[in-house]
Amino acid sequence: MRKIDFTVLMTTYLKDDSEQLKKSILSIYNNTIQPKDFVLIIDGQIGNKSHKIINEFKYSKGLKIYSLNKNSGLAVALNYGLEKIKTEWVARADADDVNTEDRFEKQINFIKENNNKIDLFGSAIKEFDDNNETLIRSTPTSEKDIKKFIKRRNPFNHMTVMFKLNKVLEVGGYPSLLKMQDYALWSKLLANKIKVKNMKDILVYVSGGKNLIKRRGGINYVISEIKLQYYLYSENLKTMNDAIFDGLIRSSIFILPFFIRKVIYRKILR
Repeated sequence: MRKIDFTVLMTTYLKDDSEQLKKSILSIYNNTIQPKDFVLIIDGQIGNKSHKIINEFKYSKGLKIYSLNKNSGLAVALNYGLEKIKTEWVARADADDVNTEDRFEKQINFIKENNNKIDLFGSAIKEFDDNNETLIRSTPTSEKDIKKFIKRRNPFNHMTVMFKLNKVLEVGGYPSLLKMQDYALWSKLLANKIKVKNMKDILVYVSGGKNLIKRRGGINYVISEIKLQYYLYSENLKTMNDAIFDGLIRSSIFILPFFIRKVIYRKILR
């Protein structure tokens, strides 16, 4: 099989921790298989320390840096990044997570094992909280189970996915949906009959904890949830009754006190 070229796409913004950003970028360059390109989108203004770290990688490793004048949100930043990519495959990576050193080797082998007849796939993650306790988020592996799972929950861990660039561009890229732009994108892609799977392997270590859970709440999340359910309904992935019911249940979680959301997130949503 021909060589599979891919580009890593990452975004960063003001609230990203600079030291964690450095670890995340290093975890890309320390991989056993290197991407053809590594594109980093700076979403608005960032701190001087982060700028220094990014520029060091630019000159030492060839990191490709593009900037947005103002903070525009993840969907806009990612879509801007997609415009800069020339390879068939895109690998997503987050600025506060660490990739295993064999992530891309395993993913390239997975593509080859499937004879390149796959359009989107991801893997499991290991999440670390503030007490260094770990949680594993596995995802359904077969296309059948993914299509069933997406009706209720996100079937992909966004920071682990690889996808074919042309498939995402065909559906217009990431929808502008706060914190749920990836979930909405998967619904559009599945409605477009793409080929999907997931790996069982844990390929990314994720920084979780109370700050992550605190961000997953509030009225803006409720609004995004309503829009997400409409996406799922409009793409014929669920009925209107199911969309209304699930939207009410999920939205109620986002307006619960933090300590209750924490329990639900740790004990149920994992």
